[in-house]
Amino acid sequence: MWFATEEGLFNYSNNKFTRIKSTEGLSSNKIYLLQISDLSLYIGTNKGLDKFDLESYHRNKAINIRNYAKEEGFTGVECNSHATTIDAEGNLWFGTIKGAMVYNPRLDRVNKKEALTHISAIKLNEENVDLTKYSTGYDEKLHLPINLVCHIIKTILRLSILVFVLQILIK
Repeated sequence: MWFATEEGLFNYSNNKFTRIKSTEGLSSNKIYLLQISDLSLYIGTNKGLDKFDLESYHRNKAINIRNYAKEEGFTGVECNSHATTIDAEGNLWFGTIKGAMVYNPRLDRVNKKEALTHISAIKLNEENVDLTKYSTGYDEKLHLPINLVCHIIKTILRLSILVFVLQILIK
């Protein structure tokens, strides 16, 4: 039996309570809702939604939790108390402070592709400068200095970085 509290998640089994908290992977100890679907326990908190792997937990007490917040597409972030249901297609619905969020567990995939990173600008002391005098050369393909070394005291080196995370969903 599972219990949602403001002090974490509790499991009652074999006449014993076990507490699972944010230090073990929950996005927050303040839990507003619980929903069991298949072999997962979905936990709605004030900081997002967590997916707890029940199969691993019951097999060997392993705590495997995956967090969903704004960065993962769960834009509602803070869940409302008891605001959850499962529709006829198996989609999970969660009420949040920004409206209803729907989650289709059949489309959930862990993205194992490395993010593509592109440095679009480098500034030295908040100015665009020729950085080749501080490096051993210039990479024409990447448009970056090679082996950049700055020996100036109180130097501010600011990088403008673009990161692309690509995931292709195949039906």
